[in-house]
Amino acid sequence: MVNYHAFDYQKALKHFGDENSAHEMTKAFYHDHFSKMIEDLHYSMMTMDFTQIRAYLHIIRGTFGYISSDKVMQLAVSMSDAAHELSSEKIIARYLKFLHEAKVLKREVADYLGEPVNTRDLDSFEQETKRNFGGSSKVVDIGETEGANKHDACCAGCNIF
Repeated sequence: MVNYHAFDYQKALKHFGDENSAHEMTKAFYHDHFSKMIEDLHYSMMTMDFTQIRAYLHIIRGTFGYISSDKVMQLAVSMSDAAHELSSEKIIARYLKFLHEAKVLKREVADYLGEPVNTRDLDSFEQETKRNFGGSSKVVDIGETEGANKHDACCAGCNIF
């Protein structure tokens, strides 16, 4: 098995119990949920709807958590923290990092599944974000794990759903 950066095969295997189940669930995630979840997050980012951003990040953390590395999850937590703070600058910087890691995750899952990969959707989201919010040069670079434990403690009380 290849050692991946963003896709955590061992986590998927542990969660789903056996290699066949891990493969089938990862395939279902890749085909049925991956792009749609990031698309939903992206549209809420474009309107800076912090309530929706938090809701989509909550879903992403729950779903991506079965197969993705801690780094991907830390970025989602970090974005949630910025959404709680209502900080547009922080959340944009973190979102751009998240999109980068999502592209890596998408490529690695496609490789694991032996399927072709297409990241045009994520590339388009990145370009639109930079165009609408002034590009990465105007966005503050924020640490990825800032406040991760703080958000975990509050997540149950977010009343997102």
